[in-house]
Amino acid sequence: MSEAFARLRSMLTEPGTSERWWQAVELVLGGGEESALLQEYLVAHASRDESWRNCRVPCGDWEPEHPGHGLCEMQTRAIEGLPDAVEVYCPPGTFRMGAPPGDGEADEDWEKPAREVTLSRGFWALSTPVTQAMYEAVTGKNPSRFQGPKRPVEEVSWFDAVRFCNRLSEQAGLTPVYQFHGEREVECLQDADGVRLPTEAEWEYLCRAGSTSARYGDLDNIAWFRDNSDGKTHPVGQKEPNAWGLFDMLGNVLEWCVDEWDGEAYSKLPQVDPAHVPHLVVKRVLRGGSWSGYAKCARASFRFRYSADFGSVNFGFRIVRTPRVKAKP
Repeated sequence: MSEAFARLRSMLTEPGTSERWWQAVELVLGGGEESALLQEYLVAHASRDESWRNCRVPCGDWEPEHPGHGLCEMQTRAIEGLPDAVEVYCPPGTFRMGAPPGDGEADEDWEKPAREVTLSRGFWALSTPVTQAMYEAVTGKNPSRFQGPKRPVEEVSWFDAVRFCNRLSEQAGLTPVYQFHGEREVECLQDADGVRLPTEAEWEYLCRAGSTSARYGDLDNIAWFRDNSDGKTHPVGQKEPNAWGLFDMLGNVLEWCVDEWDGEAYSKLPQVDPAHVPHLVVKRVLRGGSWSGYAKCARASFRFRYSADFGSVNFGFRIVRTPRVKAKP
């Protein structure tokens, strides 16, 4: 038995934790010619041991054709208090944010210049937009025009979305991210571990899931938009997910981000963990296109802005959360 196998076997005799997962992944990825066998061994163990199965490694560390990629199906977990809610872990990483070369549908002023962006922390993301059943379970209300428990909640303002986040955080025993100072000033607490809206950079990183083109698949197969929606929203999760198991990143409803709108954000914000989140809330960013939007709006780099005070039948949101124990990049 090689030294790498001996170390992995010894590691797997202990209960699985996030820290041990990362140690095992580092060992596997550094295994040289033995990496494939080490991956198979780790996957087989994780499928049998509940404590290891309930921990996370990013799917991006595994080649799609390798058995290790099957971990993606294990590396999700339910969110307590939210019906049918599943979180997916997204690793820290670097990607190209903005319109790719040759995207003739991109806005020259708002989606460019494309640039390399690094997200230094991994985070959990809801695999679908927040549904009406989820929203009602937390708030007791359902403002949506197109009623249906598994349809995305819509007609929600940015303020509605962040209040939902705070309430869910409190119910889950987490520290709320948003602190209100009057009606229109909202401070985002950077170190809070509660539920929150993604930054623009996080949203595009989630949407792309490693892809570099305008869309992560054939539009008709991955999104509800003007040409195939029959003039309404649809239950989440019916279209094909992206490579990280995230559904409806494009189409169905536009998704609120935490950022204040800035048409020049790409040229002004830092390259590491960029975000534009002033306390005074005016116009906030939405991403992803919607059921009523044209195909050109259902792109990873498409940006839209609207007053934070108002909702729309086209507007919904997706929640994310930074874990207490930060994963290693």
